[in-house]
Amino acid sequence: AAAVVAAGYKLVRAHGYDAAKKHGFIDSQKYGMEVFAGIPAGAPLMVAEAVWQYSHHLLHGLEHHKGPICTVANWSGQWPGLVGMLNLNGSLTKSGVEYSTIWAEDFGSKEFAAKLGAFLKSGRVKHKRGHVKPIKAVKICSRISAKSRATASRPLPRTSACSSK
Repeated sequence: AAAVVAAGYKLVRAHGYDAAKKHGFIDSQKYGMEVFAGIPAGAPLMVAEAVWQYSHHLLHGLEHHKGPICTVANWSGQWPGLVGMLNLNGSLTKSGVEYSTIWAEDFGSKEFAAKLGAFLKSGRVKHKRGHVKPIKAVKICSRISAKSRATASRPLPRTSACSSK
């Protein structure tokens, strides 16, 4: 929140802290639908991840949101926000939802401020991608490639949590 204010913008939280539950998380699909019903459809939206979250609580609202979306999390392996953000990002990607993403170890850093400022001004964040290569350009050992293809083509066994065995 401080970084948004420092950039000259006002942050409006879409949902509050629940004193009875002692947390401020969107903890169900139903609550997620209630929260998203109160967000203007075109508003810029930042989803701050600080926990192992459940994408299905948010995804339906994000799929229908018309404004720019940015997921944000810490870059610390000590805290679960990064895992929650990556889970949500994967769900958004699979659903075809456009979004930007920002992460940092230090939310007061110049690098984070620059990425945040880009999102606040344009609704998009661009990252350097010079290190990314098309998969066809990557050399993979033929033995590993064959084993991977064989594994991927095998059907998964059907299991049931309700089986009598």
